[in-house]
Order: sequence, then C-alpha cells, then structure tokens
Amino acid sequence: MKFRNMLRLFMPALLLVSTTTFAQTTKEEKKKAEYEQLKAILDARQYTFIAQTATSMGGRSRQLTSEYTVKIHGDSLEADLPYYGRAYSANPGDLDGGIRFQSTSFTYTVKDTKNGGWFITIIPEDKKKASKMDLSISQGGFGTLQVSSTNRQMISFYGNIRANSTKR
Repeated sequence: MKFRNMLRLFMPALLLVSTTTFAQTTKEEKKKAEYEQLKAILDARQYTFIAQTATSMGGRSRQLTSEYTVKIHGDSLEADLPYYGRAYSANPGDLDGGIRFQSTSFTYTVKDTKNGGWFITIIPEDKKKASKMDLSISQGGFGTLQVSSTNRQMISFYGNIRANSTKR
C-alpha cells in the first residue's frame, strides 16, 4: 500500500522531468540544424546581410525602415546601404550618397571565431565607396558589418544573415 502511494506521489514528477528533457533535446537539435544551414550558405557564398540599424562614428544610431542589403552571390558582391556620417571629400556629379555598388573584383577571407561564429573580410578592389568591409557573424545568424572608406568616416550596421533565394 505504501509503495502505491509513493508511486502516485512521484509519477507526475517523473513525467515532468521526461517532458522537459525531450523539449531541451528538440531545441538543441533545432539550433544545431540552423547552425549547419548557416554554415552551408556561408561556405557556398550564397547569402545576404540585411541591415536593421546603422551607427555612424559620431555614435548616432538609426533604425532602418527600408531593406538595405549586402548580397554575396559566389563571385559577385552587391551593396545597397545608406550612409550617415562625415565625408572628407566630394565627387562632383555623384548624386548617390549611400554605399551602392556591384563588384566582381574583390578579395574574400573567412576566419572562424572562438565562440563558433565567423569573421569575414571583403575588400572591393575596384570601388571607392568601400575600401574594406568587415562582417562578424554569430552562430545565431546575427551580423555586424563595418564599412571603411578612404574618403568617409567608418559606419557600422547591425542585422541578420539569410540565404539567397534561388532567383537572381
């Protein structure tokens, strides 16, 4: 009789522990699958950085309401970003104040970070609007992009990484 009472007392606790363990395993498997998918698109160079916030060197942050991106399509690079900050020189006839260009001539290096993310350096060789782009990506797909230029202050963008669609 005592055994049955003890069993009734501990049965709900055993069920609770087993359900919690199952939920944690599923969550870990989902995170691992997302990490593997992110790693695959980075290795294939088929991804897009979507900027959500821009921060100038003056420290002012702006939430971006339109979609601004940097797209990597294997051997091509396409940047469409706004610019907020100080320009050291002006180009006559340049009506586009943002960081907008396409390039197929750039160097691209990837380094793994200690925490499991990636640090990507992109150096466009034929564009003056960006002399260097450093993209730091976390395991969860969040990214920080710092764009340096020879005639402008550096600007930082915060956003997410997503896979490119199959259409181009």
